[in-house]
Amino acid sequence: MMKITAKELAHSVGLQTNPEYYYCRGAIITDLDGTMLAKIHQKIKNELGNEAANAFVTMVQNIKLLSARKFLESIYALENNGWKYSEAIQKEINEKKPNYGRMNAVYEYHASLRNDTDFIRNAFLECIDEKHDSILLRFERYRRALHGEDNFGDFFDEDYDDDENAEYE
Repeated sequence: MMKITAKELAHSVGLQTNPEYYYCRGAIITDLDGTMLAKIHQKIKNELGNEAANAFVTMVQNIKLLSARKFLESIYALENNGWKYSEAIQKEINEKKPNYGRMNAVYEYHASLRNDTDFIRNAFLECIDEKHDSILLRFERYRRALHGEDNFGDFFDEDYDDDENAEYE
């Protein structure tokens, strides 16, 4: 029986399989989102088992900047390590800085403009765990809207859960 590879997993959710494609793009939800990660998690669980799926969750939780590039580098490292999570490998990936030459500062600035890491991670955790509290996700959206980092439109105009802390019209 042929097991699924990390490249096949990435390709199956619409990601480019070459991490260099996402050079200097930061953690942007248009490149990588929680739903994509949840689909990959489910495929890993089905094809490789619960142990590999749990290692994948640990990997996602420990990626410092959850950009598509860092994610691809991390999942390839996870596959090369036999689908077993390694803190040392993840630390090396998190701390690795690309060499841009003379334009280093400009590229780092552009990559840091958008950082949707918390949103991506929380959406993923919410997708894979029905019991995960969505209050963290709502708070992150609220915080980002206050600071003008993202435009979530009329997200808070609707009452999604009818709890005592919900906003009413």
